[in-house]
Amino acid sequence: MLKLLIHKQLSEIFRAYLYDAKKNKTRSKGATAAYIVLFVLIMAGMLGGMFTYLSLSICEPLSAAGMDWLYFALMGLIAILLGSFGSVFNTYSGLYLAKDNDLLLSMPIPVGVIMTARLLVVYIMGLLYSGVVIIPAAAVYLIKVSATVRDRLVHVRPFDLGVCSNAVVHPRMGSG
Repeated sequence: MLKLLIHKQLSEIFRAYLYDAKKNKTRSKGATAAYIVLFVLIMAGMLGGMFTYLSLSICEPLSAAGMDWLYFALMGLIAILLGSFGSVFNTYSGLYLAKDNDLLLSMPIPVGVIMTARLLVVYIMGLLYSGVVIIPAAAVYLIKVSATVRDRLVHVRPFDLGVCSNAVVHPRMGSG
């Protein structure tokens, strides 16, 4: 049931890609694919490219100065802020402005499952927004700063695991 409710919530979020409200019918497969490609280009291309450029600009200088921890702290902070900003609007529209409350509550679905599905969708969207920052930051670091696999595995400390809400792990974080 939870999986079905999560699918329903995600379908509501991306409904504009699947359904044309002006013509009151579903979009063609080509138009749906074009909208999804446009979304990916905007999220990965524009936003991801912006944060990739930022990562490229600050990664090597900070790493050369022995301040790798500052690089991940800055990028983690940006990811948390962007994820929180996106989650606030998703929370408002998904939890407080939900139009299907009466329908779902009249069905034999536990209220906890409905709320869990809505909160998980808010979390997934927050991960999407944060991932636009964190994935390019981690990729740039792995490409620009050479560290062996042994260094990555040996230097991971429990402190490093809680740096960001999306669990970005950096092997030499905190060692300066």
